[in-house]
Amino acid sequence: MMPASYSPWEKVLRDLHREFTLLERELSLLQDIDKSILSMGTHGNSELLKGLFLDTIDRFSEIHHAEQPVLCYVYLGSSFRLLKKQDTEVNYPEEITLSKPLRPPLDGSESGVPFALLSRDEDETLFGCFPGYETILLCPMFSELKLLISLFVIADTKAKEISRLTDPAFASSFVALISQLAIAYKHDNRALQHRKIQELWNTFLESNLSPTQCFKEIAKRVPRFLPDFGPIRLQSPDPEVQILMLSNDPDPTITAPELVIRGTTGAEPPGTRLAIHRSICGLLIESNELKLPFFCDDPTKPDYKALYREYLGKGKPIRTELAVRIVFDRHPIGVLNLESETIDAFNIHHINAVLRLAETIAPILMVFERRLEMNNTMQLSVASSTARYLEGIASVYRHSMKTPLLTLKSNIETISALVEGVTVKNLENAIELARSGDTTKILPILDRVAEKMKSTSSKFERLYSMHSQISRYNADFLKDISTYAETGPTDLRATVDATLKLVTESLLAQLGQQIELKIVADETEKTTKVYGSPLLKQHLYSIFHNSVLAVQERLREDPRIGVISISITKDLPPPSQEVQLNTSWAVSIRDNGKGVTPEQLERLRHFEPGLRFRKDQGTGSGLVTAQRFITSIGGRMELESVSGEFFEVILHIYEDRPS
Repeated sequence: MMPASYSPWEKVLRDLHREFTLLERELSLLQDIDKSILSMGTHGNSELLKGLFLDTIDRFSEIHHAEQPVLCYVYLGSSFRLLKKQDTEVNYPEEITLSKPLRPPLDGSESGVPFALLSRDEDETLFGCFPGYETILLCPMFSELKLLISLFVIADTKAKEISRLTDPAFASSFVALISQLAIAYKHDNRALQHRKIQELWNTFLESNLSPTQCFKEIAKRVPRFLPDFGPIRLQSPDPEVQILMLSNDPDPTITAPELVIRGTTGAEPPGTRLAIHRSICGLLIESNELKLPFFCDDPTKPDYKALYREYLGKGKPIRTELAVRIVFDRHPIGVLNLESETIDAFNIHHINAVLRLAETIAPILMVFERRLEMNNTMQLSVASSTARYLEGIASVYRHSMKTPLLTLKSNIETISALVEGVTVKNLENAIELARSGDTTKILPILDRVAEKMKSTSSKFERLYSMHSQISRYNADFLKDISTYAETGPTDLRATVDATLKLVTESLLAQLGQQIELKIVADETEKTTKVYGSPLLKQHLYSIFHNSVLAVQERLREDPRIGVISISITKDLPPPSQEVQLNTSWAVSIRDNGKGVTPEQLERLRHFEPGLRFRKDQGTGSGLVTAQRFITSIGGRMELESVSGEFFEVILHIYEDRPS
């Protein structure tokens, strides 16, 4: 109460001074927010932003001598959680709920609705969180996408009619403060997104824009795009991530469209296929955006029992799955899938962030998917073009080889006839001598005949064998050329056997007992077929050739016998996964050469053309071309090695035709 000695003019001046002082402090506070925004720069920092929010509302409360300080509650979907310093005990409710949802403004203002002044009878749910208070002033903050971010609350023990919270000037200052903080939030969010996208592009460039590597990097970095402002931060370990692309099957009458895993943080190999009608991610493809904008639920619920496929759990039960569509040119092209072992792991901010991320990366993913398709098409096109070219060569070769082979056969027959004639003449002489009674000369003649027949017999056997071998190789060569680019059911064991025979008779023939080929496992049957082509034999031979060279290099320093082991096993996914589409055969070729270091192995797994680590005159293209061929028929190649011990190439080839 003002002393009676003050004149009216003095009272007015004191009030003006107080108001100007208050205004000056408020302006100083707003300027400090601007300075903080500038100091954040272009990188963004959620912890700095959190500190700015807390310091700002504390200073505002101090400036206005608030009975209770301004509190900031972050929206989590069904409730609001208090923004506070870590490990700090507070005397205020840490979680609140409202009886009515807050709607974004229609005028496009940054902070949301200007404010809401409530008395106890207007929201008993909210006031139940603040016992003893009669009036509450609320100011929500919305993002630029009109998503509710947080709610600023200040409470008063006085009734609304006499509360200072009803002062329009105070409410205007409160709204101005929240608007400025909304700008800071928007700036920080944009800076963070920009930095993360830039980091992603840098990794693309480091991997030479390899589609396979880029898909993998995106999956690995998705959790970094999840918001982490205060209570919004994930309260669990980073989720596992899959990027699934919708197959673009040129002939849907043969195979149904599928989802193909291109990038993953799980243990499942890229290229794993999921049937749309037998997967949770497939629900997003089968339904429209209005009916199911996203999926976020516990996938182990009975409702989803027939759809859930356990890929990302790594032995732990998944309790929350968040899946959103990837849309390009208004058509779904895939699904971005996140899974966590924590119940209710994702809040509304995570969902919105993943939706925005899917929209941002959709054109990028489409480019990588098209590059994969182009690579596969190019492989088949090159094979087809080469087949036509070789078919022409084959016709010339067929004609050119026919005459020498016939000549060789004719010469063998002629020489055979001459030898036979000489032998017959010697025998006739022996008979004449026997008739004349001169038996002393018969035995030497018969010895010469026997010796001649013995020596010529072995030579003729070699000649006939050589003729037969050349004829067989000639027929095999011509057969391979004529079916060079034909893809379809391929006899796996017959292909491996033919390759082993070729390796034995060509690569190992001159090495004696230095290198041994050993089949250590074979689960094939006579009816075992895989989706492939005659090119498979050529690429298997190329891999064996690498193994022989690796063992030879090791033999120069270490005389231990070289061993190249082969195993053919059925690659069957666990029953909890998609078995029908992913049954394949694994062909492993392992040598006991020098192997490679972990660093070299990682580089080889990128399948860069020209990369090699042996000292021989190889080109470094064998593994690359084999990998591209295996990929073009829907399979995959894996490399394993321990330096000084072994190097192993594993080919996974599907039984049926992949999309």
